[in-house]
Amino acid sequence: MELYAVPGSDKHDLASLDPDSLVAASYLQLLCPQQWTLVHSADDALPQLKHHGQHIHSTAILHHLESTSASSEPTAAHPDAKAFHALLDSTLLPLVLHSLYSLPQNWAFVRSLLAPALPFPTAFYRPNALRAHAQHTVEATHPEWWGLGGEADREAEEERKRKKALLETGIEGIKERKDGERRDGKERMKKTFGEGKIVSAARQVFTALESTLAASSTPYFFSSSSPTPLDAHLSALLSLVLYLPLPTPILADLINASFPRLWAHSALLRRTLWSPDSVPLPKVAGGSASKATASGGVFGGFVATLREVVLPAPVRAYFTPSIQPRQGASTDSRTSTSSSKPAALSKKDRDFARKRYAFFAVCAVGLVGWGFGTGAFPVPPLARKDAAISAAWPKLFQMAQAHSWANLNYAVEKSDINEHYGNGMAAMGLRMFTEQPGLGWWRPVEETTTTDMAPCAVCSATAAQLCSRCRGASASGLKQAISLERMADSKRKAPTEVAYCSTEHQRSDWSRHKLACKAAPYKGTKRPRELAERGAPVMSLLTQPTTEAELHRSLIPFPKDLPRETKYERLIDAFRLHQDDQFYWNQKREGLYKTPQEDPYPLFVKFVKRARPHLPTWWSDDDTTRVLAMSRTHPWARLDTPVEKAEVNERYQNPSTALGLRMWTERVTGVRFGGSTSPLPPIPVE
Repeated sequence: MELYAVPGSDKHDLASLDPDSLVAASYLQLLCPQQWTLVHSADDALPQLKHHGQHIHSTAILHHLESTSASSEPTAAHPDAKAFHALLDSTLLPLVLHSLYSLPQNWAFVRSLLAPALPFPTAFYRPNALRAHAQHTVEATHPEWWGLGGEADREAEEERKRKKALLETGIEGIKERKDGERRDGKERMKKTFGEGKIVSAARQVFTALESTLAASSTPYFFSSSSPTPLDAHLSALLSLVLYLPLPTPILADLINASFPRLWAHSALLRRTLWSPDSVPLPKVAGGSASKATASGGVFGGFVATLREVVLPAPVRAYFTPSIQPRQGASTDSRTSTSSSKPAALSKKDRDFARKRYAFFAVCAVGLVGWGFGTGAFPVPPLARKDAAISAAWPKLFQMAQAHSWANLNYAVEKSDINEHYGNGMAAMGLRMFTEQPGLGWWRPVEETTTTDMAPCAVCSATAAQLCSRCRGASASGLKQAISLERMADSKRKAPTEVAYCSTEHQRSDWSRHKLACKAAPYKGTKRPRELAERGAPVMSLLTQPTTEAELHRSLIPFPKDLPRETKYERLIDAFRLHQDDQFYWNQKREGLYKTPQEDPYPLFVKFVKRARPHLPTWWSDDDTTRVLAMSRTHPWARLDTPVEKAEVNERYQNPSTALGLRMWTERVTGVRFGGSTSPLPPIPVE
């Protein structure tokens, strides 16, 4: 008899890591000792018993063995034994499957044992198939068990960490971190209460089994003088949770602490059935693969399986010379020659082998092309880089002298660069590029050093960085005083620059240096009107809404039919109106309304962060980046230009647009204007 079963673990002396396979092996070891062979297989329908040409599946193995061998149970005990077998399958088996496959840490451990024991390529998908079958079995009897008692799966955990890391530096960083902490708390609570629920269910099952064993006059069920199939069934299931060093041993801890009879019963059956001299040596299904696995372990099985895929047995036999024993003197030479020649392949086999080689050749060429094309296989780019440099320098010098914009004869400032490229962060990106230590093939011949830089203002060591505020003010003043040629020739530093050896020293010195920092004061493109300059409100000449539906629609801050760029403008206008209302109604000066003026951009970033839950559902981090860039460069929606209610209504040709944006802003900030104390009105939506 041959039992085809899921492989076991050589490290922990278990015939199989699959509960059904281990139960079937225990039946055979009990009823047919030393009359069967264990065959490790990776098929789907396991376990399977092969006996006299018959293939018996797992549910019928015990019945087949009892019909072919003398049963050790009393006849009166058979009905009770069948009932207990069904009880173990419906109560204890789901507990064992949950412990092995549902708890994430245990599942990772079981998968690490299964993968080396399975042949290639089944090691990649067979463990997941076993887990899916275990989940189906558990959910068939206890739908709420799967997922209890453990943290999230590794895939979901990694995805959450990746998303959290991406958003830590974005607008929603703080909110996402808080949500992540809240989710982690829920997972810990789920783990605690889930383990309690599983332990409670296991305690009920173990109590019933413990009382049944206690009622027996012998160590076995039904007062039997020898082990019964029911004893083998129970021992096989408990062995998987007692003798495997699982990272989360909730069932083993419960048995060791509260059910000593079950532990002793499992240990007794393990010594009785699985003594070293009675355990059959397992073999692997298949001829050549089994030999390679037995001789070379996991690597040998991989090589044998790969050899079977690439070079089938008929083709290998054709190309392998046949070694024949030396023929006697009386043997006919023609017979000897014909017997040593291998059989010729048929045309079908030759075509199949040729197509197989062509397939693997195409795969190899595609892999190499993909590696070099995507950069996965790095190629030394020296020759290509030198050629590119030689071809680029003349064009670069010619452009620097004759280009209408990128001309060295004209000075340029940060705002000019941002306006030219239509991106509020273009100048900052170029500055970061030029400040890095190595600039690739753009690096000049003589790299800039810090020998002419002032020493660190804190420790007088060699400085490595400057105060960016002072450096920006000095560069702006020098550009107005001297030409680019003089700047290129001059090696002196502006007297207002303060140098530091590290960021930590710069931070520690900021409280002293900020009083003398020569940063240029911020100045908007337009000064806001004071209250005395505004006078009385002016009646709007725009067409007023005539129906309730038109009024409702005019108050919607972000209508669906508006282009996305217009919605960006409305968000910026909502912030600018909020600052104007703060000044007009609450006499609170912020940003441009302060004296001297301050850059309102940091306040706008905080405003967008608070407004994120109230923005349309399609809003993403990319939209946030675009609206922040627009607030610096747009000809209308610029943060450095104040705006009033009448201008917003005139811009959108709607007398209620400013009112709708104000209602939406009050919901975002929680700040009411005009002395109102009534509850915040709902935001109109389409």
